[in-house]
Amino acid sequence: MFNKPGNTKLRILFFTVVSALFLAADLSFAAQSDVRIRKIYVARHGQRPSGGDPALTELGRRQAHLLGERLKAENFNGEIYASPYFRTVETAVEIAKVTGAKITLQPLIQERTKRAGKPDIKGRTQQELSQAFPGFISETSQLPKNWVYDDNFGKVFEGRVSEAIDKGLSKGGDFILVGHKATVLAALKILSGRADVKIDIPIWNCTLVYFVAGPDGKIKFVESGTGFIPPQDITNNDKPALISTQRN
Repeated sequence: MFNKPGNTKLRILFFTVVSALFLAADLSFAAQSDVRIRKIYVARHGQRPSGGDPALTELGRRQAHLLGERLKAENFNGEIYASPYFRTVETAVEIAKVTGAKITLQPLIQERTKRAGKPDIKGRTQQELSQAFPGFISETSQLPKNWVYDDNFGKVFEGRVSEAIDKGLSKGGDFILVGHKATVLAALKILSGRADVKIDIPIWNCTLVYFVAGPDGKIKFVESGTGFIPPQDITNNDKPALISTQRN
């Protein structure tokens, strides 16, 4: 269940304050150890219409652009890993436009399967996505021809998200996973478990979750939310907006 608008504003303020405190502590720690702390981000795609594997709405692209600006403000220049669905790749492209990073297609963070043995959406090929977004997708992606899983739910689903996180960490730099609501929830569960904190938040379009990994490999929570998006533009796909605007 989603929070009421008033509660969400308080959450945004809270996460802004918490972010500043944690980031200050992390930067101090990095200066003392002279080792760069790795930033771990996970985000949901922008607003999309219902059905199939559609492109983002105009608002969804704006949300994704604001997400890119938020990452740019953090000096993000790491890897972008995107679920290979159109809406997630398009979100990643908006981030790449702002940050200049390349996109790696990562099937491990694809949408969950609702019923065993029956993939919800066929999915597109790497060639189709590269043609749709020329110059943005890394050729090192190596997306398999049949990349859609038919068992992507429960513990299997969480295991794949965990593997994607570990693959990102193994490279040693900053990275972001651009996935779906289920992806963010799974990553939040995995990373908050490693950080030994409890986090319960609504996952709106382009919700950003932010952790850091110290030189010792320990994970710390920094912030989460949609504070970089105007409140009237916070959405959950084609459901009613968080705050509806009244026109006279």
